[in-house]
Amino acid sequence: MKLTIEGSTKTVRIKNGKRLRGFDTKLLGRASYNLKQRKFVQFDLVAVGTRWGSRAGRQDGPALAPIGVALRLAPTGKRLLRTPPAQIRRGGYFD
Repeated sequence: MKLTIEGSTKTVRIKNGKRLRGFDTKLLGRASYNLKQRKFVQFDLVAVGTRWGSRAGRQDGPALAPIGVALRLAPTGKRLLRTPPAQIRRGGYFD
């Protein structure tokens, strides 16, 4: 089964009524799902748009800046090509 992915995102962090930071993107991607194996065999997704505000380690973030994110299904058996999300702070992510 082949899928086309299109859409958008908008995430805003609000604290005490103040917009601290955000992420607003358009999404485009494709995926293939093997029905017999019951797993994705291809997954590619890009998100392109703008970000704003500060975050931990960057208190003076820009008011508005471009951002792009690319995601791809990691090859099976190639552990060095797989990277866990940056905010995962404990071991065992791939186990």
